Amino acid sequence: MTKGSRFAGLTWLGLLGLSLVCQWVFAAQTIPLQRQALTSGADFSDIAAVNVAPTPRWVVAQPFDKDSEIPEQQLQNGVYFLLSDFQFLGDKQNREQQFRHFAIKINNVKAVEDYSQLSLQFDPSYEQLQLHQVTLYRHGQTIDKLKDASHSVERHSQSAQVVDGSVNLRLLLTDVRVGDILEYAYTVTGVNPVFDGHFYHRRPLQWNVPIAQQFVSVLWRRDTPLQLQLDNASEGQQLVETHIGDDRNYQISLGQVEGLAVPSDTPNGYDPRLRISFSDFADWSAVATWGWQLFAPKISQSATVISQADLLSAGLTTDEAKATAALDFVQQQIRYLGLEMGVNSHLPATPEQTLRHRFGDCKDKTVLLVALLHAMGIQAEPVLVNTDTGEALDKQLPSAKAFNHAIVQLLLNGQAYFVDPTISFQKGIITERSQPFYGYGLVLSPTTDALTLMPREHSGARIDYAELFNLSQGDTKAARYQVTTHYWGTEAERLRERLASTGSAQLATSYADFYREQYGELAAEPLVIDDRDDGLTISEQYTFTNPWQQDADGDQQFFATENQLSNFIEIPSNREPRPYALSYPLTVDGTITLKLFDTHHWDLNNEHHREKNAFFDYQFEVNFDAAAQQLRLHYRYQSLTPFVTAADFPQYIEALKRIQALNEYGIVSYNSDAKQQQALADKFTKDVLIIIGYWLFAAVLIGLALAFWQSVKQPQHSMQFYSVPWHQVALLSLLTLGGYFFYWSFRNWHYLEQHGITRISAIWWTLFAPLTYLPLALAMWRQQSHYRKVNPIISAGFILFFVIVALVLIVSVVNLALIPVALWWLPPTLALLPLVALVSRMNRKQGIRLNPHWQSYHLLLALAVLPFYAVSLAKSVWLLPQAEPTAGNKLWPSYNVFLQQQRYIKPNESADYFYTDSYFDFRDQGVGFSDSTIFSYRHDQGKSTAQQASFAQVREIQVESLQPLLTKTEVTVVKHDGSRLVFRLPADQSNSAEFIAALKAHWQQYRHQDNTIIKE
Repeated sequence: MTKGSRFAGLTWLGLLGLSLVCQWVFAAQTIPLQRQALTSGADFSDIAAVNVAPTPRWVVAQPFDKDSEIPEQQLQNGVYFLLSDFQFLGDKQNREQQFRHFAIKINNVKAVEDYSQLSLQFDPSYEQLQLHQVTLYRHGQTIDKLKDASHSVERHSQSAQVVDGSVNLRLLLTDVRVGDILEYAYTVTGVNPVFDGHFYHRRPLQWNVPIAQQFVSVLWRRDTPLQLQLDNASEGQQLVETHIGDDRNYQISLGQVEGLAVPSDTPNGYDPRLRISFSDFADWSAVATWGWQLFAPKISQSATVISQADLLSAGLTTDEAKATAALDFVQQQIRYLGLEMGVNSHLPATPEQTLRHRFGDCKDKTVLLVALLHAMGIQAEPVLVNTDTGEALDKQLPSAKAFNHAIVQLLLNGQAYFVDPTISFQKGIITERSQPFYGYGLVLSPTTDALTLMPREHSGARIDYAELFNLSQGDTKAARYQVTTHYWGTEAERLRERLASTGSAQLATSYADFYREQYGELAAEPLVIDDRDDGLTISEQYTFTNPWQQDADGDQQFFATENQLSNFIEIPSNREPRPYALSYPLTVDGTITLKLFDTHHWDLNNEHHREKNAFFDYQFEVNFDAAAQQLRLHYRYQSLTPFVTAADFPQYIEALKRIQALNEYGIVSYNSDAKQQQALADKFTKDVLIIIGYWLFAAVLIGLALAFWQSVKQPQHSMQFYSVPWHQVALLSLLTLGGYFFYWSFRNWHYLEQHGITRISAIWWTLFAPLTYLPLALAMWRQQSHYRKVNPIISAGFILFFVIVALVLIVSVVNLALIPVALWWLPPTLALLPLVALVSRMNRKQGIRLNPHWQSYHLLLALAVLPFYAVSLAKSVWLLPQAEPTAGNKLWPSYNVFLQQQRYIKPNESADYFYTDSYFDFRDQGVGFSDSTIFSYRHDQGKSTAQQASFAQVREIQVESLQPLLTKTEVTVVKHDGSRLVFRLPADQSNSAEFIAALKAHWQQYRHQDNTIIKE
């Protein structure tokens, strides 16, 4: 072809292509787009192994109550199961049918979303699915939804690492509404050939949610016996067995079964819910025979396997080293991928296939490892286990379906070891590695006749750590922090997997963020990771800008928190008694060292605490080396049991409470001399200045009153003793806070001294006035008897009366500290009044009448003292704050209005407890809490500080006595983010204990309201 003809040909092709494009564009503009639709209707001929058919004749019809009362408080996702109906058929040809029948009440929009489509799972390689009905009941109408349901088939996917042959038949229903009742039924026929016709089913009869009606039955037509087991049944719940010819029927029918949620922190295998099991396996020996027949033919000694074994064991002289090399190869060089279509669910691949593909699931890797070990001359067998059931496996009926995992048992020097070829992050010689504990396992060998309990002592983990805080630069200064942590066992495997997934940079960031929440801004150095056969070591180094925290009094505080152990001793939020799983076996041992600065006198004491019980052994030691200025905190924890029983759960919680306060250790750098001078100046607050001013003013007035008194007092030569009207005595005692008692006593002892009745100076008698009260009364009585005869009985009664009064007076004076200052005047006044009356009576007998003489100094005395009583009265009714914690119901409304306006508490709340150390104005300082919030505030010299914490934010509440250094109790509220709210209460008041107890009770109430994570 010439150049020109080629050009013409290309031009013609270009025009043709352009024409086709134009026609396509034109067609796209003229033909509307159409949505693709799923296949609709009851015709399922396009799907193999699915059809619509009537309910099988062997099925026993189960009606249900459409009007059953709905327990709305117990529902989840708005669904109430009116009926759960499972019926099984085992025929003579070892075929199996499962009839499944449900009726549900749709109570809200969430239920509409979930049940407007049904997903029915089956494996078309060996199962057929027959649809019987999909029906809606609405206001007396019966609507057949199978006629117009759209459908599709989707491959069932367990995870990215498992390829399953199962599919989901998805039925999309139209026009489903709240209030509808949905009933559907179908039958799955067939059984996986890998089970060789064996029959086993295990059905829960109690779910997380309530069920109105349940029915489970098995129609057994085979000659082999069928074992049955009903677990956790209560009285009246039992299987019913009937015989019709050669058919045996086992069934159980239950009504109104309550839901039961199982917390996720319970031990593996713990399930207190009602369940039923059926199995035609006679014993575990029969199961082992079945498994051995599947695995044994695959464990071949082919040239490929032998070659690989020789390559791995080259240069190795011990069986331990060879077994370790084989295990490392299978764990790290054969990736996990399960092709579990059909019989592949339990039938392993050959070692050659696994080596060629370099992938396999647990059974494939197990067969490969056993084959390699055999080629190395090491005895080994496959073992079937259940990672969920654990030690409860031996309580189940024997069955091939009782297992979900395969591992290897090998013998080295007569010692059995269990290894898991699917764990990818183990290191070290095989005899020293952590061995997984799965409870009971079934060793697949011709001689196995029972389950084998795996050894627990080779499992578990250990953590050792050493932390150093270099605080030698002083408080408010930067500090260096170093921590080295060594992990063994499962903890090392967990860290290796995390590093492989996220990388060391991400791990370093998460660590730095964690410390930043505790100690503020920091600079972090790169992590140093040393991963060896004997464990994984991570070394960290940080520089904290200022890890100290200033409290309300200006002191600097530093808290060293134990971080490695806290996760294992955290108090569960759900306190309902139940079996509780512990990390076992586990040992955590660590030291935290604080290098302190030597410019401060550290008053630190050595301590030793130990809490050893049936659950764990916890030790905490504090050692202070004053010469080296180093504080050493040593922690050690060892779990002693794999789980706590339900009966022991309350004791376990109490044991945890006893060690919670030891999880954190705080030191305080009190103000230096310069800071103390500043603190002294700060203490001259408004309250102090007012009080000092008042007492100076009162002292001036009292001084003036004494001067006036000296200038106007007159002798009383004609009177018997010092006679004053009783009401004047009472008022003057009030104005002098009871001091008038001493003056009145002095005047009367002076009278006795002048008349020669006593030779002891009146001053000495007065100094011990409470003790000399009785001698004074007796002297006055004898003086009266001198003028007038008195009946001896009356005299004896008088003496007895004044003996009692004297004793009461002495007791009152001794316990004066327990009496409010405003009432100090009352005991001496009550003691004086009988003597005042006696003196007045003696003078009246002589015709001397007394009139009160009020002088100007009395007015000055009143002006000096009455403000004190006014303040005391205001404090007693909380018009002015008291220096003690108090319940919120004693506060005036103005307190709560202020707290609400400042947003310390919510607008609709009030303070439950409150304390302020302010003398006059509660707005200057206060701490307390409401139903939802803890608050602390201070306004002083133009500076304002306020802190708040909702109870939902609180992780821990710590209480520490500061005595004898300070008569204070320090309360530290630790939040989940590591920040703290610190305040102090008086240590010598019972109200402080009530405040703290109420605070902790509020917090515990919030913790109990946390939702429980449940096992599905």
